[in-house]
Amino acid sequence: MPKKLDFFADFSSSAISTVICSIVSTPQMVLTDRLMAGVYPSFPDAVRTIVKADGWRGFYIGWWPALAQKIPSYGYVNDCEEEEEEDDNDSYGDVMMIVMIQL
Repeated sequence: MPKKLDFFADFSSSAISTVICSIVSTPQMVLTDRLMAGVYPSFPDAVRTIVKADGWRGFYIGWWPALAQKIPSYGYVNDCEEEEEEDDNDSYGDVMMIVMIQL
């Protein structure tokens, strides 16, 4: 596969998985952030208050900005990891092997 097409496929798969993960994890993060900040005294109270005030959409407040930050960074990290795996001169592995031998 050509390098450009390979990057696009990797970036696209990373973006799709990031969206799915974000859909699942954002409500948890909204609740965690608000509970840790002391906005609500308990988990049930937090859920009730958010649903009453904003509906189920209230659990996704801040989703778009977070997603806009995550997709490029996760895609870039994924691409860097792929390039590192393809590198024939695995100097990191050589250094780790030397360190392990010396221990």
